[in-house]
Amino acid sequence: MARKKPATNSPISDVAARFAPLTENDISQQTDQGSYSRGRAYYRQGRIHDTVLRSDAIEALCDGSDYAPYRVQASVLPVGQTGANPRTLACSCPRGGFCKHVVAMLLTWIDNPDQFVSRPTLADALVERSQHELITLIERMVQRNPELERLIELPIPPASDATGPPNVVTIDEMAIRKPVRSALNEFDPYDYGWGDSWGHNISPPTELRSTVELGHRYLSAGQLANAVVVFSSLAEEVFQEANEDQIMSDESGALIGIINDADNGLADALEAQATLPDDQRFDAGMRERLIRAIYDIWRYDVVDLGGLGMSDRGPEALVQQVDDDERGMVEGWLRAEEADEWRKSAVTEFLVDLREAAGASDEELLAIYQEAKQWNDVAAMLVGMDRLDDAVAMVRQHLRTAPQVINIANILLGHGGDAVQRAIALVDDFAWESEGDNEHHDATLKNWLVAQYSAHGRPKDALKLAEQQFQKQPSFRSWQAVQQAAELSGQPEGTWGAMRPTLIEVMRSKEMWPLLVDIHLAEGDIAAALDAFDRNAKRSGQRQAGLRVAPAWHYYAGDQDLRLARAAEREYPDRALAIYRARAQKGIDGRSRGNYQIAAGHLSQVKEILTRLGRHDEWKALINEVRETNKRLPALRDELDQAGLV
Repeated sequence: MARKKPATNSPISDVAARFAPLTENDISQQTDQGSYSRGRAYYRQGRIHDTVLRSDAIEALCDGSDYAPYRVQASVLPVGQTGANPRTLACSCPRGGFCKHVVAMLLTWIDNPDQFVSRPTLADALVERSQHELITLIERMVQRNPELERLIELPIPPASDATGPPNVVTIDEMAIRKPVRSALNEFDPYDYGWGDSWGHNISPPTELRSTVELGHRYLSAGQLANAVVVFSSLAEEVFQEANEDQIMSDESGALIGIINDADNGLADALEAQATLPDDQRFDAGMRERLIRAIYDIWRYDVVDLGGLGMSDRGPEALVQQVDDDERGMVEGWLRAEEADEWRKSAVTEFLVDLREAAGASDEELLAIYQEAKQWNDVAAMLVGMDRLDDAVAMVRQHLRTAPQVINIANILLGHGGDAVQRAIALVDDFAWESEGDNEHHDATLKNWLVAQYSAHGRPKDALKLAEQQFQKQPSFRSWQAVQQAAELSGQPEGTWGAMRPTLIEVMRSKEMWPLLVDIHLAEGDIAAALDAFDRNAKRSGQRQAGLRVAPAWHYYAGDQDLRLARAAEREYPDRALAIYRARAQKGIDGRSRGNYQIAAGHLSQVKEILTRLGRHDEWKALINEVRETNKRLPALRDELDQAGLV
């Protein structure tokens, strides 16, 4: 039975008065429509139970599709404070995030906040316990979840107000490495379970996260040497124990995020050195360890794995904070790297950043790029140094692909003045010299030239090249390029009006119906678009029936039928209805929850059109037929119910 909505004139409870108002609209705006609809159904079905309020955190269990209920948590905004509401949220379901279970709990909170029984926070509950009680409690917890024993081996995080020497290591490094190593050995990137504070098994990423948090606690307490040991040990163990499959297959990004946090922590420790008195700074050995840890994270990220975003701040901090001797040490490491072309570029950029921070001249930086044979960078620097002839000559000698040439041409365009015509001439020459080597590159070069001819006062050249490109590779984009070039200032009046019928007739003779649909849609001629759509459907039917037809012309239409249906809803509603119904049936035939959601969406559009036309009986007959024909598909019926399709 559906729950009754709370009376609008009900007095505010004592619990609710402590928190900022939260409305159903607030919730629906923060999640997707599917999660909101299903969460509202769960709330009405009374699936939320074991509700608890701890300070500003609400917790509950939600009965879902699994054999065990999901555990849901959210932090709600106290009254008088501003910001997002809820502030944080979590759910133990595979989806996580702002899922239907979170929606159901928040709606329950709105309905009856007094249902959430006040309980002390974990810290408050433990502070009153005796030592004996705490030991007994921990023993019971470990018996229930043996994985928790690893946490006991970790150093205890310092208190928030604790202080310590910034340059002295006071922790056992092996106490960091051992549990990290164990967690990595058990890490399965395809296991999407997660650890939480309610007694679920703690997953390896969660254990590694606790190590990261330990490092940040040491940073906050000013114990920088301890923080470096934590972050560097964690990173080194990942490098040694985690294989590439674990990193690349981890769709949650857990390991990448953990190493990125370690990189940020190490950057903080390095930057903090400059603010300390001399007697509190790291000695040479600890500084080398810190610098090497930052470098190794960068190397693991970029050189080994191709760049996954693990090393954001570390390299920048290193470039800015090292002294001359340390800079030479890092440059030695970089020059010893053996990398492929892409990674070699990253190594070179790191070298350039180091030298530039040391005050190297443009000529010195140019020499680094030349030594590494990074010709794109050489050309870009030459343009920046106003050595345009040298830049163009270098491109002609060394660059062999359209993207490389266009990249330098764009830099020349940005330089302005005489460089603009040099850029156009460079691409023009390269386009004709390389024509036929790569069809995609040919199109890229000519499209660029059409745009630049149009922008820089060469309308006739722009139109000639655009028409050639359209004849060679007809597409909606090349059609637009011809139209834009024909309508440029400087073209004879009526140029486009004279060209258009001829081009349309060529496309009709070659049965380019999908392209014609897009063109007519863009021009607002719905009748012509529908005619082309029907002709293409007839052709497809003949081909499927085994009749001999001319070879099909390939054109990617995407969701063209839906775009046509949306455009036809007012003038040709029955045509739009036919398309939506066909799409809905395709979704039903797909036999999956996701496809049923799509089908329900298309049927909702059918309902909207029929309702607007006053054809209510037709809608009723249609939805009854859909339900009766597919009565053995409970998941479909559920999606239809959620969408209100009755």
